[in-house]
Amino acid sequence: MLKTLYAPPHSAWAARITLQISHIAEAALHGDRLIAFKTKQISMFKSMQECFDALLAMQQFIEDHENEVKSGQGKVRVENGRIVLHNDPDVTLNRLFKDFIVKSRTVLYHLFSTTKFLDHDLSFLQVKDDAKFELAAKRFSIKVPGRRGEIILDLLRSDRASWSSTLIGIRNRVVHDVDCPALRIIHFVENGAARVVFPTIQGTESRIFTQRIWDNLFEFVEDVQVLVLGLYLPPHLVVLQTQPSQRTNNDPAKYKLALRSADVPPEELLIRFHRRAE
Repeated sequence: MLKTLYAPPHSAWAARITLQISHIAEAALHGDRLIAFKTKQISMFKSMQECFDALLAMQQFIEDHENEVKSGQGKVRVENGRIVLHNDPDVTLNRLFKDFIVKSRTVLYHLFSTTKFLDHDLSFLQVKDDAKFELAAKRFSIKVPGRRGEIILDLLRSDRASWSSTLIGIRNRVVHDVDCPALRIIHFVENGAARVVFPTIQGTESRIFTQRIWDNLFEFVEDVQVLVLGLYLPPHLVVLQTQPSQRTNNDPAKYKLALRSADVPPEELLIRFHRRAE
């Protein structure tokens, strides 16, 4: 059976999580372990599909509602100088937002199940207490000493500070806190026409906020898997990060395998591209 998943540019993330990761895994793992990894990878990819589809559904709802308000017809109208709504778009928006957030969190569960299968449990990223995180990080650095462990811990610390703790906190609140405030769409009349403003989340418009969560989540899944698989590559191979200008619709890979040259230390997991100084 052949399935068409997403059209460009949406297809890039899918290719990177499937074909790109599979290519690196085939060089790092063998036999039954490779087969088992690919089974777990399929499960995680399906989880990511559900998450991405939830994001698209939310974005489409907002776009459709925005266009409906602009049209001045349909379920949002101005009558006698007042907004008349013939449904409650807040209910739909909150359902779609919660669906996306919960599915985003589920992707992390799948990711850490995969890294645990590869003998490196990185789920300590999820702990709330910084001291507990650092204690677990120290144990990891003992297990994977030197540059190899350092680059993975740098990634965890960076993403923990920038977005993952935010995602986990919001997911816990929307699921468990009955007093969590709902998102509210603001409708108003300006110059006799209906206008709409969509809610913000931590000061960022909801579309931008959820898109950033997805972008960070996808790249985190990709980066973590590449680095952990890199621990099992044979000594003559190293992962090479390609420049964005080298990525195309037909070949969107961020990471590729390369022969380790003499100037690349054996403990180095990744060769990064370097931006030119402005």
